[in-house]
Amino acid sequence: MIDSLLLKLIEQESNSENIEAMTADGFEQPSFYDHWILPLRYVLAMRYIKHKKAVLGTFKTQGIYPVFRRDFIGAMQQRLQQKVWFRDGIMPSTLLSPLSKVIFYPLIIAGLLIGSWQAHTWYVNKNMHLALADRMPYYSELLHQALVAKQYAAQKPLEEILAKAELEKQHIVSLVPNKGGVRTEMERALSSMQDDTLSSAEVMIFFKRLNAEMDIQNLPYYMSPKLFTDECSSFAPGVDKEENAIINLLSRLLNEQKVDDSVPLCRTGIITVYKVQDRKALDYIEDNLEDEELPLYHVYRADRVPAADGALGLTFKSQGIGSLILLDQIKRFSEQSVLPALTFQGRSFIIPYWLQGYYDIEENITKNYKSDITELFSSPESLKLLRSAAKEMLLDQQHLASSRMQQTLQRSLPATSSEGALDVISGMMDTLREPKPQPAQKAAKAELEKLMTSLLPSIEYHEAYHQIEKGDWKEPSWVAEEFSSLSERGVESSLEELGAYLTQLVYTDSNHKVWLTKLLLFSINSMTQGQPEYYASSVIFSAMQDTYLLQDISPNHRLTVDEKVEIYKALSTYNISELQDMAKVVFEALFERPVVTLQ
Repeated sequence: MIDSLLLKLIEQESNSENIEAMTADGFEQPSFYDHWILPLRYVLAMRYIKHKKAVLGTFKTQGIYPVFRRDFIGAMQQRLQQKVWFRDGIMPSTLLSPLSKVIFYPLIIAGLLIGSWQAHTWYVNKNMHLALADRMPYYSELLHQALVAKQYAAQKPLEEILAKAELEKQHIVSLVPNKGGVRTEMERALSSMQDDTLSSAEVMIFFKRLNAEMDIQNLPYYMSPKLFTDECSSFAPGVDKEENAIINLLSRLLNEQKVDDSVPLCRTGIITVYKVQDRKALDYIEDNLEDEELPLYHVYRADRVPAADGALGLTFKSQGIGSLILLDQIKRFSEQSVLPALTFQGRSFIIPYWLQGYYDIEENITKNYKSDITELFSSPESLKLLRSAAKEMLLDQQHLASSRMQQTLQRSLPATSSEGALDVISGMMDTLREPKPQPAQKAAKAELEKLMTSLLPSIEYHEAYHQIEKGDWKEPSWVAEEFSSLSERGVESSLEELGAYLTQLVYTDSNHKVWLTKLLLFSINSMTQGQPEYYASSVIFSAMQDTYLLQDISPNHRLTVDEKVEIYKALSTYNISELQDMAKVVFEALFERPVVTLQ
């Protein structure tokens, strides 16, 4: 390449005084090549001197002296043409142009600037991950320790713990990028966790503002406090309840809080941190109104708290922004609760423990899961890879058993009090070691990713529905009688889940039998009776039965288990478009309004 460049330069300078045979010339000086970077100048000069010495030596051997300039240039060109790599019009200057000083040095400066920016970004991200994923759980733990110390009336330890918590809070805030109002909102949100005068809803609002600011500043994290309220005495085992009540009464009086005769309640919790992998959105379209964006955050858990979320998605409505699509849980559900259906041995792991022995239901669920997987993967090779991966996963019996327990105890809504003990147990099932990837799972990586991804749209529609404000929606006429035993909050939550699952079915274009199975398990699980999911799923099965029997829809959540199983079997025979049409009819009949438009 150097010889090619020299040849080009000699051709350009053949009529100038820069090239001479019998005296030193310009080509021998590095300064002649001043439009190239410094190292290349010396290489070109030394290369030219080497060729000049060889050409003059040839003339000397032939007894030619002196050597005329014209003959020297011709011999030099002939020698260089034998050395060049590039012919047919390909110019070496084109390939060496980045080494030109007008290009190279600006590129070096640009590279240093970009590298510095990337190093800074890496450092900022590392600090933020340290603050949120590593330090935040410790801060939550300190607050819980402070609550326990307070219940034991241990004043000195309480002061020491609160001092540590304050230092930890300042440390966390200092590690967060100083962009916009992020640090201010972070400090307010963390401080709200210590404020007994605030309700849980008010604490959530502080974190809503923090998440909104981080979203504006493009910081890929989402924070959510998981709050639990219980009798204060439960945090101090062994302490007399009356003595504990007096301590809390005095504390409330000193803080000028409202005092009543009810059992004193205390709040504890932990701040969970999610890493946002992607931000998507659906638009809610309503006649005569501007389209409303419904944000959807695809997230992974970033903290190291040994507890998993119980649901596949979370929406906090007015107490949060957007919805969380929990990729960890969806991946776990697809691989450990759906995929095993491809193997005979795996069918016992895809059903909850309380269904063990109901072989007819087990057979139908397995058949439906296998049907959805087969529809998704038309290639026999893909199915073979997935089957091998499923068999390999079955070797980790302990981990699959934890997934089965999660299926048994799972709910859609997060717990807010000690009544959510089942959710806590379900979440703690995730403390078991994640199995290391095995060869068959690595070979089926693309297929496993596709299986998980196919579940996402349906969950997105479900969670997006929860974001819609329904304050001006009229309560359906059948609700007063059918949900007469429910509280106002219970009715609202049941209608929310009812609408979300029907919307999910309306827009679902794959894995519809997986979601029908989800509804079945909610509707016949004795552990979910009295929960919104139980009422919603039961009403859906009742209404769909009326629809395919061509009867007037009459909601009835009191169907027997056998009746629900028969409805499930019947619905499993319908294709996707038929189920979508049926779900649309049911939604409009139950809510007495058109299906919501999401796109």
